[in-house]
Amino acid sequence: MNGEVDVDQRLRWSSTSLVGAEGRHRSVGDSIAWSYELCSERERLLFERLSVFAPSGIGPAEHATSDDSVGVSLAAIEAVCADLPYGGSATDTSARLSRNDIGDLLARLVDKALVHVHISENQARYGLLECTQVFAMQRLRNRPAWEAGDQLRRHLSYYHDKVTDLAADWFGPREVELADWIPSIWPNVLIAMHTSFRTPADSALGLEICVALQALPAARMPSLGKTQRWIEHAMSGTRLLVAPPTKWQLHAAALLAWNALCQGHNDEAERLLEQLVGACDLTPGDRLQWRATPRTDIGLPAAVDFAWGYELWMVDQDAAAIAVLTRARDKFQCDGHRGFAARCDLAATAAAIQLDATGRGADLLQQFRARAVAAKSRWGIAWADLLGAVYLIEDDRAMVLARIKRWAAYLTAVGDQWGVTMMATLRMWVLARTVMMRTDADPLRGADSAEIAWLTGALDTLRVNVGIDVCSPADCTEQTEAALLLAQEVLGHEAFESARDGGALLPLERHGLERMAMEMGDADSRPGQPRTHRASGDPRWYRLSEAEQQVALLAAAGWTNKAIAARRGTSAGTVRAQMAAVRSKLAVSSRRDIVRFIPEADRLDVRREAARRLRTRAGAHPSSSEARAVEKPHHTRFQQSFVAPRT
Repeated sequence: MNGEVDVDQRLRWSSTSLVGAEGRHRSVGDSIAWSYELCSERERLLFERLSVFAPSGIGPAEHATSDDSVGVSLAAIEAVCADLPYGGSATDTSARLSRNDIGDLLARLVDKALVHVHISENQARYGLLECTQVFAMQRLRNRPAWEAGDQLRRHLSYYHDKVTDLAADWFGPREVELADWIPSIWPNVLIAMHTSFRTPADSALGLEICVALQALPAARMPSLGKTQRWIEHAMSGTRLLVAPPTKWQLHAAALLAWNALCQGHNDEAERLLEQLVGACDLTPGDRLQWRATPRTDIGLPAAVDFAWGYELWMVDQDAAAIAVLTRARDKFQCDGHRGFAARCDLAATAAAIQLDATGRGADLLQQFRARAVAAKSRWGIAWADLLGAVYLIEDDRAMVLARIKRWAAYLTAVGDQWGVTMMATLRMWVLARTVMMRTDADPLRGADSAEIAWLTGALDTLRVNVGIDVCSPADCTEQTEAALLLAQEVLGHEAFESARDGGALLPLERHGLERMAMEMGDADSRPGQPRTHRASGDPRWYRLSEAEQQVALLAAAGWTNKAIAARRGTSAGTVRAQMAAVRSKLAVSSRRDIVRFIPEADRLDVRREAARRLRTRAGAHPSSSEARAVEKPHHTRFQQSFVAPRT
């Protein structure tokens, strides 16, 4: 299933008997070919060129933030698929595609069911389903090179330009693109990165994409380990160029050092920094003594100062990191890289709060917030609030929780997993102080301790997913370890590990992180108020995906597979597959057994769905559309997303 001619088998799959069937119904490939043969030559060429884009679903993915996450825009198709001026063959121009023709050709392909269109409030987006993409890709490879065009190179160039443009200037009003636009292009960014491995010239573009992605605040980023492999692969390709991009190579190597620090490979980071400094244009004295003068600018590039400052902060716990990171910020700003400048500014502020005993941290925090407000950066304001919450842990824990609640959804939406980690850490500190204030007879003392354990497991999973293995400065580590020891003392080893295992099963898609973040700052979860925490549920429940949990809840309420499919707007086959996964992960053989795995706080949803099923049975049997149009569900975290996305 890789799209290679004579290798990929999916187009030969058949769901009907071959005897007596029409030719176009004998296999998936035959069905697509029948529609393909109805197309004009120019329609076929556009259809085939569309195969360079990532395949599209029939509706927004479950983790999508908007309808714009489906397919690609008309502008992207025009940029990648239209022929350049005076392109094509000098002797045959019948198959050439101009930008002005793309819209009409797409409409015809939609009419022939070869291209899927999703129309949102903002725009129409187009794409090929996976099987049609494989068919189109195979046909495109059969064309002569002059006719097919190098659409992969055009695709790489288009997404290179888009990513590098946003990376340089995301700090400010354009941050909305981190939540909306980046998720919609991410599958195509992955394709562009794999394309960049083809030739040294392509590797240069891939290297710039790698560097640009590091400027974004973790929006849809791969793990640090995967990012490191991308950078190394791109750098090895650019070394074969006659005129290698030395500036980008140096920048990428500095980011490799930063990646190594984040993964806990401190010796590797130190080695890389020494090599980087050796490659910089410095005096012999500065090259030998560069570590001795961190507060003096000896002319290191901004990216090298960034990696060095991070090492001073997280490894050496040296307050000189503040000066180095601030210097890196100013250099990035002068170079026009506002995205990297914002990342350096945040790091310098956090280092000052944690390492500077003179009180300078409060001043830098105020300045950081002022710059964020001036730039209209919600991301910067969010981080200023969270860093400022460190000062409020002892005196105003309610305000700490209020700040978490205010920014949980936003930081999760932009994909800032570092922000989620910060919020979870603050929550643990608040809970630890609350536990110390409660008496042994207070039942909430155990609930608070169980939540600390659950958050510990969730953070472990989050760090593994991102690839983080770095120790915080001593004061942060001590506070976190003190919270864990306190929770272990209250719960006992077995109960602590059980709650921790439940947190470790945190679903890592966007909605799983968002629910976790929102619960950490929920008003009903503030210290001193009763609450029911997710950790009370069976850990196996959290092994289910978001969709599987929703299907399991409906099944526990007595809905049949067919009714669940109508309710969610999916096929009965999809529901059968999801139910098989539910039974396997929960190790149950009957729907009646599912309910005991559902967290107590969510069992009210089961009762509501059971009542709805009985009301439906009492009336006329609804059609699929009527089943989806039954009374609006209550606003619980599961029922809000029972209905699967549809076009």
